[in-house]
Amino acid sequence: MHSIFKKGHPEAPVFVLLHGTGGDETSLLPIAQELNKQATVLSIRGDVSENGMNRYFKRLAEGHYDLEDLEKRGEALHKFIQQAANEHQFLLAIQMGPISLFNYCLLTPTATIKLSSIIPCFLLN
Repeated sequence: MHSIFKKGHPEAPVFVLLHGTGGDETSLLPIAQELNKQATVLSIRGDVSENGMNRYFKRLAEGHYDLEDLEKRGEALHKFIQQAANEHQFLLAIQMGPISLFNYCLLTPTATIKLSSIIPCFLLN
């Protein structure tokens, strides 16, 4: 998976950033910077392309998700995050990110999620 990792202050939270459809690993960096300039940041690009737009898993049609692909790619995302982030995970999800976040939580029932924030796109403009 392609990602950006920025080491922050050891006492600051870890932000794991999951962009929405059409975004990339840079899309949410300004939000992370605004929330906490000292945070460690792991921003991950979805590795599925749908009409040239990045996603984390395939869709069969608008509003119909490929659940097999979601499970397979969710497991890969889970392993990637487990390897890259520490135990103080802070997850920020936006647009399709919440589905990937939900799948991550299902795969990690013992995970401690300190804060999950869903920010609508209109707040970014």
